[in-house]
Amino acid sequence: MLPSDAVALRDRVFAELSSRLPEDEFKAWFDPGKIHLTASGASACELHVRNVFMAEHYERNYRKTLEDVLASVAQGPVRLAIRVNGEAGRHPAEHVEARAEQLAETRNPDPPGPFAQPVSSTPRPGLVLNPNYTFENFVVGISNRLAHAAAMSVAQSPGAAYNPLFLHGSVGLGKTHLLQAICHEILKQNPRLNIVYQSCEEFVNDYIASVQQMQQLEAFRAKMRAVDILLIDDIHFLAGKEGSQEEFFHTFNTLHNASKQIILCSDSPPKDIPTLEDRLVTRFSWGLVARVDTPTFETRVAILKRKAEARGTPFPEDVYFFIAQNIESNIRELEGAVTKVAAYASLLARPIDLDVAREALRDALEVASAPVSIPDVQAVVCRKLGVKTAELQSKSRTKSISRARQIGIYLARTMTNASQTDIGNAFGGRDHSTVSYAIDTVKDQIGHDPSYRSFLEALADEIRKSKL
Repeated sequence: MLPSDAVALRDRVFAELSSRLPEDEFKAWFDPGKIHLTASGASACELHVRNVFMAEHYERNYRKTLEDVLASVAQGPVRLAIRVNGEAGRHPAEHVEARAEQLAETRNPDPPGPFAQPVSSTPRPGLVLNPNYTFENFVVGISNRLAHAAAMSVAQSPGAAYNPLFLHGSVGLGKTHLLQAICHEILKQNPRLNIVYQSCEEFVNDYIASVQQMQQLEAFRAKMRAVDILLIDDIHFLAGKEGSQEEFFHTFNTLHNASKQIILCSDSPPKDIPTLEDRLVTRFSWGLVARVDTPTFETRVAILKRKAEARGTPFPEDVYFFIAQNIESNIRELEGAVTKVAAYASLLARPIDLDVAREALRDALEVASAPVSIPDVQAVVCRKLGVKTAELQSKSRTKSISRARQIGIYLARTMTNASQTDIGNAFGGRDHSTVSYAIDTVKDQIGHDPSYRSFLEALADEIRKSKL
């Protein structure tokens, strides 16, 4: 049975959730000031949230977790309903339909008179956006899920969800993509909003130019403090620039006090930006600080697929696997790898396969990591699968040894520079056709069995770690 007291229910549920979720994720999505949990019966509960986006987010990402926790608290199954405040009784899908109708009315209002002009949905002059940097084209994974969800929330409810939204992470992980996706989404919903999106360097240069021509300073301030949405990329560029920090401090205060949305990006969290004034560090942390991490293997594979398919040149599955295994740093390098492999194959009039990928990326892979050898692969495979190297090289066809041998051959092919002949020799003098059969067998199972694929990814990670 659920506690009837709302505070007791919340405390027990939130205590359990805090132990199941990463700390930053828990703080971002289970703030008592933003959501409200109530028991609507002995085995029924309602989660009240502020808007349609949040209802959809909890429905998609947290329903199962919440139901499990509630069942633990009640010691039995619990029915969970997710409601938008003031609209009890609707399912989140109904909210989405209602929201779509509202947006359609906003985008296509009835003209007030015969000479009314349609509202343009194209960005205004001065707002330069990459048309590919949209939410639809952003690949979501565990490394960027919080940042993506927060960006969508801000785009749906500017000034209401997280203000400011501060995104940070290394170069090439998708922060700029999210900034521009916010711009695109807001422009679709309300093209009349005044959006300023620029790099911090541009802000500093514009400020310096206005100071040098004093009559321009007030015009600069009027422009920056009259916006509805302010997005600044690379805000860490403010470091060491006292005058620019002072100016941005007052711009920030003016916009925040007027509930105008502010979104900032940096390569570091606010507290780690050197020589940034404490008052700015504090203000940058008022809303939500979300980190964008290096994409996981699964996310890298998804990104590669998205980029290759967008070019109209999808790659074989083992090529995605090979690239994702060897390029781990950032999304830009993954995009560059897709372009390079596709161009290399096209120029040589060859089909895209593992050999083409290996040749096209040879220089990049030599710099990327220490080389993996066939014995490195065999050592890890034997340790993890409980066989001996001599058994891999033997004529034995027992199921366990054959399976280990096929996996070893496949990983040797994807992780080393060895030819199929060299691999065959290292595995007991197997001929070319036997090596090809082993590789094809593993590739086929990867395509049909996600758990098998995850197992191979773990093996590959273990092999790479052995080289550190």
